[in-house]
Amino acid sequence: TPKPSSAASDVYKRQEELVEILGGEALSLGFSEKPPTIILLAGLQGVGKTTNAVKLAKWFKSQGRNPMLVGADLQRPAAVKQLMTLAESIDVPVFSEDSDPISVAKEGLREATSLGKDVLIYDTAGRLSIDQDLMDEIRKISDEIKPHYTFLVIDAMTGQEAVNVAGAFNEKLSIDAMILTKLDGDSRGGAALSAKTVVGKPIAFASIGEKIEDFEVFHPDRLASRILGMGDVLTGLIGGLASLPKIKVKNAAILGAYVHSEAGRLSRKIKGSTSMTASDVISFIPQVFKNLEE
Repeated sequence: TPKPSSAASDVYKRQEELVEILGGEALSLGFSEKPPTIILLAGLQGVGKTTNAVKLAKWFKSQGRNPMLVGADLQRPAAVKQLMTLAESIDVPVFSEDSDPISVAKEGLREATSLGKDVLIYDTAGRLSIDQDLMDEIRKISDEIKPHYTFLVIDAMTGQEAVNVAGAFNEKLSIDAMILTKLDGDSRGGAALSAKTVVGKPIAFASIGEKIEDFEVFHPDRLASRILGMGDVLTGLIGGLASLPKIKVKNAAILGAYVHSEAGRLSRKIKGSTSMTASDVISFIPQVFKNLEE
């Protein structure tokens, strides 16, 4: 049997490293012996929490579960109406009422229990940026319903901001895993790698399109293949960074993927239409190094 080339071995090794960094294996969810299994979604406004709450409900339904949704976002106009409209399309009930988020959360749990639902998903309010009111509200909801899982919904297209948000929420809430949205464009692997490193929690699901069915369990090996499949430039970048002093191989992989995914203005260069210069890469390094352990 012919031995693989050195280049092929390097790519395989780096893929294994990326898979490990991204969580190793797809997350396996457990279910409460006393239903319902409660899932709380958190995140900033505009990341797609409401849509992904419905996508998640549809996924659970496809697994033979009997889900229900709770509309606890009483801040954003028409948020509950949007949730109900989307949920109606997949025949999943929604509970909400015109009171306050804590009361809605409490009564939603009571309603789900009385109806015999085995999965309960909470859509909560977001803000345009991290603020104390948002954190206090989501903390109170969490204390009231005691979720089995708290999923942070982050937008893969926001790059470094996704990393900052993940870190801030993780300080205030006990985040169990993340849902990565908008992973359907050019490779957004950098956001996944960076957020996973900062939070230290797995990515549970990925939203890969706008349709309700465009939602899947996150598979680290698939994204690793996608990142390394973008061409020799990225592979060479990771290898080159790993050879520099004080940069661990793991950090080089994160940095290389981040630079690739974040540099929208470099995408044409990466694909070969023009050359990528050292200054192009260097311009992105300071943003990332503060999130990497030396």
